[in-house]
Amino acid sequence: MKSETPLHIRFELNEALSSRGSFIKNQIDIKRILNAISRYDQLREEESSLRTKIERKITETSANIARLEKDLPKVRIPKILEKQERLAKKEASQFKSIKLEKVEEFKVKGDDSLEKQLEEINRKLKELQQ
Repeated sequence: MKSETPLHIRFELNEALSSRGSFIKNQIDIKRILNAISRYDQLREEESSLRTKIERKITETSANIARLEKDLPKVRIPKILEKQERLAKKEASQFKSIKLEKVEEFKVKGDDSLEKQLEEINRKLKELQQ
């Protein structure tokens, strides 16, 4: 059997100090990372408990709404008001259709290539100069 001889490495003082400093900085970074991970775990647990509370509140609220709809009497709207509501809805739908047409016109114009758009701008500039 061979006898094992110890291996010695010599460090300069500056090298030893810088490596010791790096080692300590790495330890500090690892501790910060572990603290962040533990804080993340705490926040996840808190989020989970809050989610379950919210789900319970939502189911409770929906049950209350269903109970109220069942218990409260149905509202009867006079015919005059029904006509006014229908007219208002009709006007709103017409307004939306006009708005959609304008948006579609804009989209059609927006489909032009960059070259065509530049030509159009140049044409308008020439018209303004004349």
